[in-house]
Amino acid sequence: MALDGCGLFCKYTLVIFNIIFAVVGFVFLGLGLWLRFSDNNRTIFQVQELNSSAFVMIVTILMALGAVMLIVLV
Repeated sequence: MALDGCGLFCKYTLVIFNIIFAVVGFVFLGLGLWLRFSDNNRTIFQVQELNSSAFVMIVTILMALGAVMLIVLV
């Protein structure tokens, strides 16, 4: 079954959005992992304690959001 103009447009639009969501999901997950396990980000964000509850909570949410985006993508 061949797709006409509108069908092709919808197909390629979905593919492009899937690629965008995959890239954003990997960026969120990678950024969260880097922030959580890197030792040199204390000076970047002026965090007094790297294990402060607000910092850890925000980084955990960032990692979870990236993981959920990648799971939903599949």
